[in-house]
Amino acid sequence: MNTTDEKKTYGVFGNTEGRIIQARIENTGATVITLPAPECERLDLDSEDRERLSNLDEFDWVIFTGVFAARYFIEALKAVKTDLSDLDGLRICSAGENVVHYLRAHQVHSDLVLAPRDNDLAAGIEEFAGAELNGIRFLIPTDQTATSDAGAKLKSLGAVVYELPLFRINPVEENDLARLKALILGGAVDELVFSNTDDLLSLQWLFPDEGLSELLKEIGVIAADEGVFQGLVELGLHPRYF
Repeated sequence: MNTTDEKKTYGVFGNTEGRIIQARIENTGATVITLPAPECERLDLDSEDRERLSNLDEFDWVIFTGVFAARYFIEALKAVKTDLSDLDGLRICSAGENVVHYLRAHQVHSDLVLAPRDNDLAAGIEEFAGAELNGIRFLIPTDQTATSDAGAKLKSLGAVVYELPLFRINPVEENDLARLKALILGGAVDELVFSNTDDLLSLQWLFPDEGLSELLKEIGVIAADEGVFQGLVELGLHPRYF
């Protein structure tokens, strides 16, 4: 581990690996703040889901509403041995730059990028398409616990929508989220430790409107493994190893 500064305050995420890192930092005399993170669970694919993922040419568009949707979709394609190049014939809509970055790391191009909290993704897609959406086929990877406003709107416009629940998120409580934003934006954390890529995705999910290079411009970033180190570099950050 690189030397820590006991005068600094370090942020770690409150998962198992984060708690191990927290103990190691605290042993040096430095202050550590534990940050909340959503708990995510991958769902098993049923036979119908596998069939859909094995035949992507049944769709015209895939809509990714967040980084976890992108992550679990990519993992699901690999599980059914569908090549990512099969996405080349589809239009890809990404909600926010964080999704774009994640997909780009897997050589998936986003044709349309809309605001992550855009309440009318359907209107943005319709404008981009330059035509009515009647009969256009959409695949939307979803959180099992969330409702898809985009899916409902697209259906009302005559589109054919298949919502594919791939994961379940136990979200961060509102009070904890407000605390996290205050700590990050208020300068209470000097350096933020990412124990793995899950920590990186969690922060992107919690701050969908913010590019991490801008969000963390005043905060040092530390990576505990090679995967998250490369992920941080690709986002324009300058991590050091833990």
